[in-house]
Amino acid sequence: MAGKKQTANVYKHAELLQDTEIDVQATIPGFAVNCNLQYMDIPVFRNNFRSDFLSIILVVKGSLTISINLEEHIMTPNSLLLATPHALKQVIAMDEDTVLCGISATVEFIGKIFADKMLDLMNYFSTKYCPHWQLDSKDAAAIADIFDIMLHRTKAYNTHSYGKELFYHAFATLLYELAGMGQKYAKFNHADFSRKENLVMAFTSNVQQHFRKQRNVQAFAEQLHVTPKYLTETVKEITGNTAGEIIDQFVILEAKRMLSDTPLSILQIAEELNFSDQSFFGKYFKRFVGHSPKEYRQIQRKY
Repeated sequence: MAGKKQTANVYKHAELLQDTEIDVQATIPGFAVNCNLQYMDIPVFRNNFRSDFLSIILVVKGSLTISINLEEHIMTPNSLLLATPHALKQVIAMDEDTVLCGISATVEFIGKIFADKMLDLMNYFSTKYCPHWQLDSKDAAAIADIFDIMLHRTKAYNTHSYGKELFYHAFATLLYELAGMGQKYAKFNHADFSRKENLVMAFTSNVQQHFRKQRNVQAFAEQLHVTPKYLTETVKEITGNTAGEIIDQFVILEAKRMLSDTPLSILQIAEELNFSDQSFFGKYFKRFVGHSPKEYRQIQRKY
């Protein structure tokens, strides 16, 4: 199993949008939606792979057999799949008359909108819960309706005066609807996770809670009673990113959100994120984003 985790391809959201076998109906940066996805044969899906995006898929017709973290799930009409980015995935079989609807969204996209609520909203997308929910017909219809609304909102994203706000509202509605349904459908995943997988889940949870004040890999490693080297190697094996890269991703997502959505000055944001001074924060931000915090804020205010 460890070998598969080490060699599994990471399927990028950009590749999804370019794949001619997938008829993506509408997209915006970091997000795509399709309400009539039919039979597809994607080479990368035949083997175990990971992705850099979250997928939420509803089976409308037919059958789909998929493996998530090496556990097989047979999905029939009204089945909902919540596939997290770093979960190990493989499409085992798909009927030729199968029809799916669903969305894909990168972690960066979700974090930019809901960074302050990520822990709550992503709870039911965590590996501790079974990723396959069998909805009743009423709940399945409700999710399908939201997908339709999101398709409409995505197409009007750049043309409607409040297209961005309406789309964000529709996306939030989907996540909150799923969080509510999770109380009804989410079952604990009884799959036996390896020690390494449990370590990565604990590390990610700790980072989500403390990244604003702590960015030191050694400190997180001490909290988890492992060496920094072991933590970094294990996180790299399971997620494809080092421990430091995971921390940086959370910090940059929060910095982007604060620059886009708050009136705080750049100095205040630097202080909120526990940087020694504004200059250091600016250099750190530019290294990852390619723009200074001021330039990024100006770009975001144009849209």
